[in-house]
Amino acid sequence: DQALGLYWEEVGQYHSNPNDTYSKINILTKELPTNIPLSHLIVDDFANLVKFKRIEGKSNATINRYLALLSAVFNLCKKRRINTPDVNIRDFMLKEKAENIKYIPNWETMDKIINVASDHLKPIILFALYTGLRKSDILELKWEDIQGDRIIVQVKDCSHEGGKTHFVDIFPALKELLENQPKVNNYVFTYKGERIKDIKTAWHTALKKANVKYVNFHTLRHTCATWILQSTGNLKLVQQTLGHSDMR
Repeated sequence: DQALGLYWEEVGQYHSNPNDTYSKINILTKELPTNIPLSHLIVDDFANLVKFKRIEGKSNATINRYLALLSAVFNLCKKRRINTPDVNIRDFMLKEKAENIKYIPNWETMDKIINVASDHLKPIILFALYTGLRKSDILELKWEDIQGDRIIVQVKDCSHEGGKTHFVDIFPALKELLENQPKVNNYVFTYKGERIKDIKTAWHTALKKANVKYVNFHTLRHTCATWILQSTGNLKLVQQTLGHSDMR
């Protein structure tokens, strides 16, 4: 219980979709013996977690997400010098089907969405396409994060103390977009003088008006990566743009 609580307090609540993380933590508290020291968990505990989730009909990908969360909890505990089980969680990972990544196919479709989007949403959409940043990182961006010819983004990551730093180079189109944003408070993207905290409704409305099948905003990150790969064939460039530490 304490280990899962520690992870929630220090990492989970800051995820881009904290409700989903909280739900997974809740499920883990029901599937694992939570009233024993973390280090007392044994192989059977993890094997049973996988077994019961398969019986429930959960996909391999969903089960792997539970295991990945556990692995992240263990990594955080190790940093806090808390004893963890002598078990490699990755050994329990199940084989997944190749992921069918969703992305916007072309600029024509993208323009349809941008043209009908709310004025405060338009620059956010373009910024996501230009940078490949996650929604949470975009909405939390402050003017102080823009230094010279690059943007400094502090990405929340449990494998790095305090998160990890990701740099985004500012090219002409991105510079023009930023220069057109009003500086009314510390945050780059605002609406009526206030920081924008969520764009789910505005994004959904824009897709409906454009008569485009619904995809979540994170699809723009996939779109940025896919378009770069299609244009350059350079997977290393995609990795650097997205800020992934591993090319896989």
